[in-house]
Amino acid sequence: MVGTTPKSQLILGYTDLVQPTLPEHRLELIKKLSKDVVLGEIAGLNYRLKTNKSKFADTSLETQRKELYYFCGTIDVLYRKYNSRFSKYITSNKDYPLLFTRAVCLFAMEEIINADLSTISGFSMADSWESLFQYMLCVNNQITHLTDSLDRKENKSSFSLEELNPRIIPLGELAIESDPVYVPNRSYFLMDFLSKHDVLGIYFKQYLQDTYSMNYEQLVYTLFSMYLANNKNGENNIKNEYAGEIDTSFYYQVEKTSLSTFIALSKVIKNDKPERLISIRKYPFYHIDGNRFILFDNILLLDKGYNQLINDFWFDKVKPLQSEIDKPLFTIKYYRSTIGYFFEWYTKQLFQTSFANAKYWTCKCFDELKVEKDGQTIELADFYVRYNSKIFIGQAKTTGLYDNEKFGGEVDVLYKNKREDFFKTFGVNQIIESIINLDAAADQFDKSFPKGKSYHIYPAIIVNDKALQTPFMANVFNARFQEMFLAIKLQKITVFPLSIIHVSDLEQMEDNLNTNPKLFWQILDYNRRNPKFIPPFFNTLNLLGIKAKYKNPKKLFYELIPKYQIINEIKQ
Repeated sequence: MVGTTPKSQLILGYTDLVQPTLPEHRLELIKKLSKDVVLGEIAGLNYRLKTNKSKFADTSLETQRKELYYFCGTIDVLYRKYNSRFSKYITSNKDYPLLFTRAVCLFAMEEIINADLSTISGFSMADSWESLFQYMLCVNNQITHLTDSLDRKENKSSFSLEELNPRIIPLGELAIESDPVYVPNRSYFLMDFLSKHDVLGIYFKQYLQDTYSMNYEQLVYTLFSMYLANNKNGENNIKNEYAGEIDTSFYYQVEKTSLSTFIALSKVIKNDKPERLISIRKYPFYHIDGNRFILFDNILLLDKGYNQLINDFWFDKVKPLQSEIDKPLFTIKYYRSTIGYFFEWYTKQLFQTSFANAKYWTCKCFDELKVEKDGQTIELADFYVRYNSKIFIGQAKTTGLYDNEKFGGEVDVLYKNKREDFFKTFGVNQIIESIINLDAAADQFDKSFPKGKSYHIYPAIIVNDKALQTPFMANVFNARFQEMFLAIKLQKITVFPLSIIHVSDLEQMEDNLNTNPKLFWQILDYNRRNPKFIPPFFNTLNLLGIKAKYKNPKKLFYELIPKYQIINEIKQ
């Protein structure tokens, strides 16, 4: 049996490789370096760790050493100095710490764009590589500081997974991959939904015109082409005698017709909490000068059309709207419910495609699951899939974590001191109610339901927030589910552990299940392979080799590409 408990990797910092005491102000290490050059080097590193040709980040030992050589300026004596110190922490090619991660790159770039650093014409990194490397090591110390400080604060030698969970959310979320095809696909349908919304549609179309001077189809195509179509075939790569060929796909030179769009994505928000990445999440490009831009992160670029768009549209357009009596025109509750309706529609499409060829199965979603109970109409669940005596039952939740909870680092902050309410908000109570009511009510929508007989239930919560994919989250949710289920006695019914399934997991399974629906039960069974730890669902899919096939997204982009490729052509 393959283990499910996440294996952590140590991130080495300044105190590990340089000296025990950190500099008082780490930015002093790079104060004489040119801002644009420093940002370019870090953005380049971030891109090399995860290029637009790869779905997964490269954190191999070989790449760590290769980048160490690069950030030592390909100076052998400097490389030998730091590699010998690095090597002391390496046990084997499979057991080693990290120096370079997406997290250090993003934190550093967020901090630097808000720092008072000069841009120096003609600047050369020749004598400055060690200073930049040491600065990044200081950032490594900073991003791993939270857990260490809490250990000292609480004077404990060990913590439960529930206590550890909030500490790893920030770093854990940054390590989660985004699908470069399905995210734009999901973005398209979100924007299509908002554009056609009876109430918000007019404001959404105004927002896109005011911000990007384009409609939603063109924006989706533009973001996708920015991600994929720059530096075609590596024509602008740099060949270095010592470091080899360097991919420069993070560097853009754009035509005049595209300039306004890039500028709209290249502003800076003042932020004194760089770990929250407020600026680069909203503006994923850095404007060097003229028509030259640097892409901070290709995943953040993709997300501009989905999670960040949901955030931006609310704060930039909807929230400021006032009624005639100077009151907000829309509440956050109304906005969230609108996004919730989209999420229900989108996940329903994924389920319907997944089980379109499931003969002799019963598959129902949302309104199809309304039943009469005690004289009232209730929705038993959001998703129901049955094959013989195997039953999947799920609740969909667009609820997400705010930055205060996400970066708080403590259980009480994550739960807002209301543990029961936290899990209730995310649907744990609902899924339990669904299970309790199932036997008595299921025959109202499933005439062949095995009422009063033995059957197996696979419960799940379908989520939208990437933070709920972090390593310990599914296990913590299942622990609460089991805790609440202890007092419930159900005869002849076996209830398996709770799964947390992200919308991206549904996308990844879609075409595979369409071809082979029975694979669904194999996946769910494998996800509960370790009764002591429930892993992130994507971990299960990846270990089983379940890969997206992109049948529906391909159809969409085959329509968009010829329609907008001339308008949005990017020239390096």
